[in-house]
Amino acid sequence: MVVNPHKWMYVPAEAGCILVRQPRVLRHTFQVVASYLREESDASPEQPIDFKDYGPQLHRSFRALKVWMTFKAYGAKKLRAAIESNIEVMRYLADQIDKSQDFARVAPVPLSVVCFQYRTSDTSVHGDQKYLDDLNSRLLDALEKDGRVFLSGTKVNGKKVLRACSVNHRLRREDVDLLLKVIPEVARSLVG
Repeated sequence: MVVNPHKWMYVPAEAGCILVRQPRVLRHTFQVVASYLREESDASPEQPIDFKDYGPQLHRSFRALKVWMTFKAYGAKKLRAAIESNIEVMRYLADQIDKSQDFARVAPVPLSVVCFQYRTSDTSVHGDQKYLDDLNSRLLDALEKDGRVFLSGTKVNGKKVLRACSVNHRLRREDVDLLLKVIPEVARSLVG
């Protein structure tokens, strides 16, 4: 199982963790057995853990310090509250999308990712998936050029969709409202 504290725990970049049931498998994946790295004591079954054998970079970096410092500075309670706030705000986005004729949500929202399509208020195009795929691809580029909001794109069940993901502790409902205001504004220039 992989945990990326640099995403949802608000830790500076490059702080990943892999949890394994059998540590020796991980060790055998990355272990370098060059003679200049081995010592006679390595043959002992009681040898200490050599952390260079557990990652691809062949050294003992201390990325865990960032995670530890984040917990020390903010505490688990505040981190938990920030994550719960992200989930609540993204569910608010999903609810707003569900209420709008201009959008269609295409996947459940168990955490903080909302995948949806912009369809326009013109119901005659809602069934034309090729048109919607093209529109959403062009819309993604246009939103990036506009610069007021940023979304990524992906495919869900073969549909090209907009993907809103938040791991930002500052996100508020007002930001979601802005997003849902900007998307149709930018899309109008694409639709005609």
